[in-house]
Amino acid sequence: MPRVTQRDQYQRHQILRDIWTNERRNMAFGVLKSYEQQKIHAFYQPDEALSFKEFVAHLRQSKTEHPGLAQVAGKLCRILFDEGAYHAATTALPKVALPTRGRHGGVAHYISVQAIVRSQPDLQKLVAAARALVREQMRQMEASPEKKDSDEHS
Repeated sequence: MPRVTQRDQYQRHQILRDIWTNERRNMAFGVLKSYEQQKIHAFYQPDEALSFKEFVAHLRQSKTEHPGLAQVAGKLCRILFDEGAYHAATTALPKVALPTRGRHGGVAHYISVQAIVRSQPDLQKLVAAARALVREQMRQMEASPEKKDSDEHS
């Protein structure tokens, strides 16, 4: 089996970066389990725009700190690049579908669920989610019958 050069690794980084930054195509990462996606992120860093020199420095550090990661990430990369898996992730029906109830109790449609792992948390999305949670809890408190009962007795 031929050895993978630093240039080959950098080309993989660039391809993964292209897939990662394309909102429609980054669904392809969903063919991998979340811990596998984390390994791809740790080794190839698709969420970072790295120059060749920066990437080589990262490779050296990664190979020192995590000696087996290069081989594992390479195998996962081949799975991700497999045309069938990539095509399935970007065009076909999702692997997981949860039935939801329609207005009359029957199954109305399906919601697809696919985990796409980020190497770093998206703080803006976390803040938005926290705000939405607080708003929902406040709405429920205002609508709760216990609050109305206590207000009537005051």
